[in-house]
Formats: sequence, structure tokens, C-alpha cells
Amino acid sequence: MMQHTSCTEDRIQHALDMCLDGLRKSPASAHNWNAGQSMNRWSLEEMVKRDPDNFLILLQQIVRKAREVLEECQYELVAPLAIMFSSTLLQTPHCPPDTKLLEEAEEVFRRFLTWPEPFSSVCRNLLTTLQLEQKAPGISFQRLVREEQGIITSSQSSTTITVLLMNPGEVPAEFLSVAEQLSCVQHLQRESYITLIKHCFQSALGTKYPLQHIHRVLQPKPVSELSEIFSEVSDVLEAAAATELPAGGSRAPHPGA
Repeated sequence: MMQHTSCTEDRIQHALDMCLDGLRKSPASAHNWNAGQSMNRWSLEEMVKRDPDNFLILLQQIVRKAREVLEECQYELVAPLAIMFSSTLLQTPHCPPDTKLLEEAEEVFRRFLTWPEPFSSVCRNLLTTLQLEQKAPGISFQRLVREEQGIITSSQSSTTITVLLMNPGEVPAEFLSVAEQLSCVQHLQRESYITLIKHCFQSALGTKYPLQHIHRVLQPKPVSELSEIFSEVSDVLEAAAATELPAGGSRAPHPGA
């Protein structure tokens, strides 16, 4: 179980309260606190990023606040809390299963489903994310990056190879320019593959395998081999996400390269 100083927890709780405080104000006074609200949010993010365990503290504080919102029927705080929890979970390096944090969050936010729209829809989306993360830790981040960067796995792709038989002096300058651009794309793909593979191991296994060691193993490998490893890891995650959660809890998948 994690051990933290009460000072750290108190500071994160205070920063979270400051972020939420302005939302209780009337719309007429919104322009007076917009700048301060942005600074409060920035300060909270900077504080949390100083230590990986701070993400877990913030998640716990959001769940605690959500319980208060339920008891006091503070409608204006439902969506911000749900969005903040989802955003923080996306950035959390590893959420140990023995903390039961995701299960607790699911139990709390599920109670908002009886509330009117749009509050119930926001929480329903969060519940979908929570269930996926319990079955396949880190899959939300993986899917987001894959979609943003257009990365596909080998099981999704089809390959067409074009062979040009030409003398070196006959190769058009435009073709060489395109080839150079493609080499830059390959470099970006290499870094994306390495980052996503490391993230997968960290999300599922925490510090069991040091990220520096994984990086040293992956760095010299060609892009084609990194693509194969990434595809295997992604297939493990997607297969885990497609399973049903057992009644007694879930076990994180152990990806292997």
C-alpha cells in the first residue's frame, strides 16, 4: 500500500478544491475568475507531475469529492470531476490493482447514472473507461495515441510493395524528396512504438521491469521488428479489453515481447 505524507495529500486536496471553487460562482461573475481558474488548474497539474504516486493521490481525492457531491447534490461539479478523473487516469503511469481505486471510483460514479442529463451521460462515458482500464491497464492512452498518430497494428494493415528498377542517375529529385520524408516518418514511428511498448509494460506491471532497461533493449531494433512487438502487445490489450470482468475483480494482462 502507498505511503504518503499528509502534507502532500493536503496540498493536492487544496489545489483540487481551488480548481472546483470557481465553478460554484454565478455565470455573471465568470470573467473575474477565468485567469485564476486556469492558474489553479496549471498549478495542480504541475504538482501532480512531480511524483508518479501523486496521480493516485489526486484520483483518490476526486473520488472523495465525488462522494461529497452525491451527498450535497452539487450538480455543477459532476462533469468537471468526471472529466478530471478521466484525464488524470489517462496520465497515471500505473494504478496498482490492490488499491481497488478503480473499483471504488466505479462504485461512486455509477450512482450518478440516476441523475438527469447531461450528468448521467458524462459519468456513463467515464464508467466505460474505468471498466476498460480494469481489464486492460493503459488501453485508453494506447488507443488515443494510435488514433492521433494514425498507427495501425499488423492485424489491421495490408501491405503493397512497389519496386522501381532504375539507374541511380535516373531517379527523379521529387522521388528522392519523398523518400527522405518517409525516412523521417520512420524515425517518428520508431519513437512512437518504443514509447507505447514501454507505456504498456508500465501500466500493467508498474516498476517490475525498469523502463530504462526496456528502452535499451528496444532502441537498436529495426522499425519492422518494433512494429511486430507493438502489434503483439496491442493485440494482448485488445483481447483483454474484450473479455468480461470477473465478479471478484480483474487481473492486468502481462504483455511479452
